[in-house]
Amino acid sequence: MQSIQNILNELAQNDPTIKMAMEQKNASMITPANEFLPEQVLSKVVDYPALIQFAGVFIACYFPDRHFAQGKALATDFTRTLGGVTMHNGFMGLWENSYKELVPDDILLIKSFTDTPTLAKNLDYLLDRVCHWGRVCNEDVMAVEIGNFMGSVMLFISL
Repeated sequence: MQSIQNILNELAQNDPTIKMAMEQKNASMITPANEFLPEQVLSKVVDYPALIQFAGVFIACYFPDRHFAQGKALATDFTRTLGGVTMHNGFMGLWENSYKELVPDDILLIKSFTDTPTLAKNLDYLLDRVCHWGRVCNEDVMAVEIGNFMGSVMLFISL
């Protein structure tokens, strides 16, 4: 598996936002809250700093719903690492197999929001856990989305 740093380096070649974030020391890929929140909302955030944590980035895994127990185990890994997770089932994926047949798949979306330093520190571990549970379920590829409010990238990890 390619290292996350190599993937980000490749993405930075074509994406000026990622390039700028990688060039800055301890860079965050999110805009400071005071640049995108309306003043009325920002004043509430400032008034309650101990109660509000800004979680501007996310990681999401598109997991096969037919393996719900293993998906729940992956969600537990995300929760113990990032402090929480939301799981949504009932999504449908549609992909094309090697015979050019369309194959539907019920999807369990596992998503965690956090801050940039926490995600950066734990990303390799989280991707390893996604790969582990994907292999347990005999999947060929796992889809992981990483992003922030400005957009996201999708990683297709071959197992």
